[in-house]
Amino acid sequence: MVIALYALIVEVFVYRDLSLTKDLPHVLRESMVLVGGIFMVIGAAFALTNFLVDQSVPDMMFEAIKPFIRSPLSFLIALNIF
Repeated sequence: MVIALYALIVEVFVYRDLSLTKDLPHVLRESMVLVGGIFMVIGAAFALTNFLVDQSVPDMMFEAIKPFIRSPLSFLIALNIF
């Protein structure tokens, strides 16, 4: 919140790129559309995560790769490759 206020003050009073009456409503509307899209992506990711955890997919994946991983270093290497 503080950073957004700082950016608004700098753009309006220092750089004079935005007008409070003409440009600000358009900028606010565009930023709300962008934030809405981001929230939709986050919500879908959260729902997918909950579904995968409920179906025990991480446990099944761990049991499938457990015989191939023998040390913490090989686990980290496999994780980075994945």
